[in-house]
Amino acid sequence: MRSFSFQTMRTRLAVIAGLSVFLVLAGSGVAAAVWTSAASVTGSVTAATTSLTVGGANALDTQYAFAGDASHSPTIVRTLVIKNTGTAPLGYTLSISGIAGNTLAGSLTLTLWTSTGTCLSTGAGATTGTLASPPALPSGALSAAPGASFTLCVSTALNTTIVGSQGLTVTPTFTITGTVGTSTWTASAPDATFTQTVYRMANPTSLTCSPGKSDKTVTLSWTAPVGYGSTGNVSYQVVDTAGTLIQAQPGGQTTVSIGSKDVNSTPGTLFVQAKEDLYGSTSPGVSITLGQQGNKIFCP
Repeated sequence: MRSFSFQTMRTRLAVIAGLSVFLVLAGSGVAAAVWTSAASVTGSVTAATTSLTVGGANALDTQYAFAGDASHSPTIVRTLVIKNTGTAPLGYTLSISGIAGNTLAGSLTLTLWTSTGTCLSTGAGATTGTLASPPALPSGALSAAPGASFTLCVSTALNTTIVGSQGLTVTPTFTITGTVGTSTWTASAPDATFTQTVYRMANPTSLTCSPGKSDKTVTLSWTAPVGYGSTGNVSYQVVDTAGTLIQAQPGGQTTVSIGSKDVNSTPGTLFVQAKEDLYGSTSPGVSITLGQQGNKIFCP
């Protein structure tokens, strides 16, 4: 009797599940996240692309200068265009970096609102804070459908006086993050970086020292700051290391006699500052360290 052998059939079941995220942060402010998943060799493959762009932030670069009086500076209003260039709806949030410990960040008021046209004045639903404590995005900027874009109006203003914040600077970075639903899949555009500074009077230039009429005095000479003539709206003052006023000279007088009695520190370091008479902004000062020997003083 002939026997038959039965060969066991082998069954293969392959399940492929993958998730990949690719995040691109480009100088244009484009960030993208892509993920794919497949159920099985007999199932369907789905794919989604998440990306967003932010344009126009560098237009926020500015220097706060006087706008007609000594107390106020102009308000800067600029436009950011935010677009969902992916295939998934996004919910948006805003964060600001580069401001930790910065004194000016808390003195710059930040207001946000959306607009369908130009950003001429503060619109309805605006949110307000500071660069140090930024507001939430306004309701019209919280989400976007695939392919949709909107205009985010950004207003910044100095909430102190020019003189009170003179010479300060801050370089914040706006990061707009788009999230898919309640998932952890996000795309960010963190290169919306700009710089804002507060005007400060420039220093006098070409500071020199020459012997005075006796060994107890020297003569300091300088030229006006760049952009100012021999008179102009500028005066000068000599201060010591503690900021104490030693000598004051009106505009047009760019020399001063310094005696040993005027130097109260060792070494004898003084600063020559230019002061803008119209608004009161004072330059940091050009330093000079004079030699001392008893009641005698001499140039370095």
